Amino acid sequence: MERSAANYAGWGEVVTFAACTAARIGEVSGVRKADIDSGRWIWTVRRQTTPGPGGLIDKATKGKRARKVPIIEEARELVAARLDVVREARLGPLPDPGRAAGASRGLRCS
Repeated sequence: MERSAANYAGWGEVVTFAACTAARIGEVSGVRKADIDSGRWIWTVRRQTTPGPGGLIDKATKGKRARKVPIIEEARELVAARLDVVREARLGPLPDPGRAAGASRGLRCS
C-alpha cells in the first residue's frame, strides 16, 4: 500500500482477498455481490475483468468455466464489510481516472 498512488489503503483489501482465495487479479476485479454466498461463504468465480478497447471488459475466467471457491474465516470479516456497504453489483477494483485504462485502485463500494 505504501508504494501505491496516494498510499491507497484499498490495495491491502484487494491483496488480502486475492491471497485468501488464491484468485487472479482479473477474477478479483470481476467479483459481484451476487457471486458471494455469505451463508455458506462460497464465492462462485464466473468472470474476470481485463483492460480492453475503450476501457475495462468482462470475459470468461481463464479456465472458461465457473468454479466454487471457499472464503476462509480470516477473510470473511473483510468480505462481509464490503457486502454491507456496496450499492452496485460489482465488488472488484475501481478504475482510477488518473491512471491508464485497466489500472485499478481498490475494492469498489459504490
